Amino acid sequence: MSPPPVAPPTSFRVEPNATCLGCGCACDDIAVTLRDGRIVEAANACALGAGWFGDGQAPAQARVDERTVQIDEALAVAAGMVAAATHPLVYLAPDLTCEAQREGVALADAIGAALDTITSDTAWGTILAAQERGRASATLGEGRHRADVVVWWGIDPARRYPRYAERYVPLPIGLHAPGGRRSRTVL
Repeated sequence: MSPPPVAPPTSFRVEPNATCLGCGCACDDIAVTLRDGRIVEAANACALGAGWFGDGQAPAQARVDERTVQIDEALAVAAGMVAAATHPLVYLAPDLTCEAQREGVALADAIGAALDTITSDTAWGTILAAQERGRASATLGEGRHRADVVVWWGIDPARRYPRYAERYVPLPIGLHAPGGRRSRTVL
């Protein structure tokens, strides 16, 4: 006796350029496969990234005024509340992709809202100190293109940032590191 046939998925798509925020390297070459509203694969993601994406399942229902409603109704209620607001605030949570941040800023612009982020309160003192005294910093791209000496202090980059070496430093060729790893000293 043969097993019963497996029903084909009702929906299937691949998002080829998803950005992962699992470790902070912002890998943007992740191909996320969605089947029936769930993430079933995150190709190119390291173990931390696969954990960050999880199964991608979103709740099918929401609650409004202590009653369970479908997502469409919850969105309509939320849109009505935003439209009626006289002093709206758009608050950007941590771990958002650049695309999600862009949409949040666009929403704030469209409705005339104030815009705030998680870092305003927690990082305010650091921001003021950096403005007053200066601060040494660099983007991931600057590290990739300019760093000729890299010091890892008190951290194992292979565990904490699994794809950092292949994407940023020390392996890739940079503008000022034409030999990639051969152009760099790593401590």
